[in-house]
Amino acid sequence: SLPPLAKKYVLQLLHIDGPVSAKLLAEWVLPDGLSKHKVAVDRLVQLRVFVEALDSGTLPRESMPSNITVRLPTLETLETEALAQWELMDTNAQLWYIIREYISNSEERGVDAGDLISFMLELSFHVIGE
Repeated sequence: SLPPLAKKYVLQLLHIDGPVSAKLLAEWVLPDGLSKHKVAVDRLVQLRVFVEALDSGTLPRESMPSNITVRLPTLETLETEALAQWELMDTNAQLWYIIREYISNSEERGVDAGDLISFMLELSFHVIGE
């Protein structure tokens, strides 16, 4: 449900540990994309990916508790749970079914299928758990 520019921001911010200033974020955008930039930032604020800190001029992400890794399941736990609850087909068939349904549902919401496929391909190059 994110605008394409907001998706790009999320991917870029995955590797930044500290707060990001609104000025720095605005420098990532070409001058003709400022309206899309505002829409993307507003949506990320609505979803609490960004938390506005008006006094400091930054848009920091909410801090994660230091003990959060204790609550995160291991990859083995996730795989065992997935096999027990959700997987009714072989992995490839299930993956294509989910992708096809996701793309067809996004078209009904007015999301460009090309942008969505581009985003999904970009995600496919990331390693699970990182």
